[in-house]
Amino acid sequence: MRILIVTQYFWPENFRINDLVSDLVIRNHQVTVLTGVPNYPTGKTDTGFSENSSKYNEYQGAEVVRVPMVVRGK
Repeated sequence: MRILIVTQYFWPENFRINDLVSDLVIRNHQVTVLTGVPNYPTGKTDTGFSENSSKYNEYQGAEVVRVPMVVRGK
């Protein structure tokens, strides 16, 4: 089954959605995650990610698509 997950927070941020994605991939589902650039909990873009970074990466067999978003400040 092809599954699209839309989430504000995703790897490398530590949220339960990461486990759900891993479990779906293990069950042979084709998973795509649509998310923003990591910025939790500081509200600043995580090191290693920038506007110039690739918008496509992979997490444990799932395709990850990162889109621009307004980061929330503290």
